[in-house]
Amino acid sequence: MHRFLSIIGLCFLLLCTQGCVVSEKKSDVDLQLARNVLITYFSLLHHHQYDAALKYHGAGFDRFQYWNPDIELSNHLVLLQHGCDFQLRCMEVRDILSQRQLSPTEFLFRVQFSNEDGTLFTRGPCCGATEQMQPTQTAFDYHVDKTCSYCSN
Repeated sequence: MHRFLSIIGLCFLLLCTQGCVVSEKKSDVDLQLARNVLITYFSLLHHHQYDAALKYHGAGFDRFQYWNPDIELSNHLVLLQHGCDFQLRCMEVRDILSQRQLSPTEFLFRVQFSNEDGTLFTRGPCCGATEQMQPTQTAFDYHVDKTCSYCSN
């Protein structure tokens, strides 16, 4: 049975120069960048481009290493690959239901995913739980954190 990780921290770098935001508010631009990073990250995972996805992964690898104790914690590429191939379902983003900026560097998105056949992904009760104990879920929250070495908040 595949599990689906519902909260992943993602990071993105902004290589800002003077005047990089002209007509839009910086917060609107950052929110759109964070949205694009989220979609890109899941697309890369879905298409098994783990090396490229690594630069966006910001949640750590402890859980992946727990699931795969024979893989060294420092081997991020293989942990991410095994996570998608054996423990999780790495799917394309279907829709972003809501998005908001929590701080100058943190963004929250509520996301839906598509199954391989294009239908809406649903996660039902697991491991003996009833629908009342663990209601079916179709939307999942993800945090995107902005990391920026070259500009101020």
